[in-house]
Amino acid sequence: MTAPPNFKEGQSTTRPQRFNGKYYGWWKTRIQDYLMAEDSKLWDIILDGPFVPTKTDAESEKLEEKPRKKYTEADRKAIENGFKAKKILMCGIGPDEYNRVSSYETTKEIWEALLTAHERTSQVNYLNGNKLRGIIPEPFKNLKNLVNLSLCDNSLEGPIPLFFGQMKSLKSICHYRDLCKNFFDQIIPPELGSLPSLENLVSIIYCLEFIIIFSSSCHNFLSGKIADELGNIKSLTRLYMVDNQLSGVLPVKLGDLVNLEELHLQNNEFIGALPPSFKSLKKRTYLDVRGNKLNETIPDIFEQWQDLHVLNLMGNNFSAPLPGQISKLKSLTELYISDLVGKSYSFPDLSGMEFLRILTLRNCSIDANIPIWIWKLFRLQYLDLSVNSLFGAIPEAVNPR
Repeated sequence: MTAPPNFKEGQSTTRPQRFNGKYYGWWKTRIQDYLMAEDSKLWDIILDGPFVPTKTDAESEKLEEKPRKKYTEADRKAIENGFKAKKILMCGIGPDEYNRVSSYETTKEIWEALLTAHERTSQVNYLNGNKLRGIIPEPFKNLKNLVNLSLCDNSLEGPIPLFFGQMKSLKSICHYRDLCKNFFDQIIPPELGSLPSLENLVSIIYCLEFIIIFSSSCHNFLSGKIADELGNIKSLTRLYMVDNQLSGVLPVKLGDLVNLEELHLQNNEFIGALPPSFKSLKKRTYLDVRGNKLNETIPDIFEQWQDLHVLNLMGNNFSAPLPGQISKLKSLTELYISDLVGKSYSFPDLSGMEFLRILTLRNCSIDANIPIWIWKLFRLQYLDLSVNSLFGAIPEAVNPR
């Protein structure tokens, strides 16, 4: 840590030290010391983010943000500390740095932006869009501070390296979702499950910032089973394993990915049932498992998927009927289901899905009238009820809103 030659700046005990783009390491230590001396809680706010007052809803038993009128004195004090931390941090940077971070709202976002700009630039390795070939060399594992690695749009080949599991700082492998053209093959290494900070893993992975993506559209040919160890990557928010030759049953351990928002498994060769452990994936917004060989009854896993927007189960061999809990997916905008096998059943009650734009229930063994509530889904743009056993008259449409 090098100190500036003009050591006059930074000697005040009544105001934070000013950072003007140089000697970042020195300033970082001094501003931390200043915040800790003012109140250690201020440093916690910068690292962890601001305090948000919450309460438990009596009916749903879920945490929700308190209205301002319900704030306690302790709530207000914690909020004031958040603004105090932000004031000190913003008063400790010059105009150029202010322009860099002025669009961020929280102290955590501001701090992370400064870290990225002045400390992490050596932690990014972009090699995409070249003509590189061969395998990824093992000395890559010596890049101990590497955060982002992009190798997209080359002609690299062979297995995804096992030593990636030793690169604990990695958060993103690949950075451009459409440019992952390589020729990786074999299985997905279970060693990736030991990466504690991984957020995005994409088809050399298709781009790892939020995700694991392995896609044949990126010219990869991954096969074998999904390793249970991938369930250890608790930081994952999006997981893509698309258009490959992946097979076997879906691991129960995938239900441990508690921060997962999107799961894309379409067009592989997975078999068996959807794991009941998926019930724990409460943050899910997108599930696509179309084009596999999944079967058995669809489990009741939907009760707490309040934020799910897209559900695609088409092109499998699931057993009829649909589970009753599917009616609780109130936020769905797109629902695709086809090829349910087994005994016929009445039309599922989807009347509460007021945000539906696309509804496909094709070849689903439905033996019933078309319900009148279909025409009350005012946002509906596409409806496919083909190859069922519908009978009776087509209900008269209600007046549009």
